[in-house]
Amino acid sequence: MPKDYLQAYKWYALSAAQDNEHAVDIKVSLARLESQLTKAQIAEAQRLARDYKSAEESDTARQTQPAVSAPATHESGKMGM
Repeated sequence: MPKDYLQAYKWYALSAAQDNEHAVDIKVSLARLESQLTKAQIAEAQRLARDYKSAEESDTARQTQPAVSAPATHESGKMGM
């Protein structure tokens, strides 16, 4: 399986932001990975991490919003006025 350094960087960056206990180790791994990437690749990997985090936050927000209830109807099935 080929190595995907951009995806690896994305996951390390996301992990570093979440895991205080292992943050130092994760940041060391990020630094090692950065030494193998160009500045453009690092920028792209950071964008991938931001995009993933934004999408994840949007999904979480959607899941926590209350459901919209349907308008009340009378027994006849017609909407009340």
